[in-house]
Amino acid sequence: MKSVETYLPVFSGFYGSWFETDADNQSMTLCEYYQEEYSENIPYDDIEFDYKQYYNDCAESIYFEIHDELVSRDLIHKMDFEKIVSPKYYNFENDTIYVTVHLKDKNVSAIMNYLNKYREDFKEYIEEKYSSRSGFISRYSNDVQDWLCEECLEHSHKLGSILEFILTNDGYDESYLFCNVMDTYQPRLEATNIDELVQVIENGGYYYDED
Repeated sequence: MKSVETYLPVFSGFYGSWFETDADNQSMTLCEYYQEEYSENIPYDDIEFDYKQYYNDCAESIYFEIHDELVSRDLIHKMDFEKIVSPKYYNFENDTIYVTVHLKDKNVSAIMNYLNKYREDFKEYIEEKYSSRSGFISRYSNDVQDWLCEECLEHSHKLGSILEFILTNDGYDESYLFCNVMDTYQPRLEATNIDELVQVIENGGYYYDED
């Protein structure tokens, strides 16, 4: 059995994604709820949200969702969550979830059969993703022939890209992933200091931002 660490396919990161938009929507909804619930306005800027925990919950849910999808298609035997890496600055890269993928012979055969069946689609995918252009120098070949070998399934980057191609080629894109994660796992953003703010109101006082 092959075991290869690679990036989780389909997930492109939190910054600028469906998941970031959902966090913003949840924070606005919570703010409106607390303002209505306690009659006094609780300033939106004063409510602190646990974004880190929310994104960690999302990452775990995304992992389970992709894991089950790949297993159900016999594309992998199983997959282990390793870590999520977030860049210090989001200028040139986004968040990445790293996993270890375990492949049996039947999984390797299923992947290679799919790539050969949809060779022309795979060719377009590789050319689009790995052709150098202004502002981007590709580290990998854009010739599909260099990707149609079992050795690619042992490569830390290529395996993730191949699995991503298969899923997205079948319509399993990031919007579909987002909907499945939200419907199945329902990660929720939490306010961390709402009890403190509400206590001031319940004691008959007003909460002001002294700054």
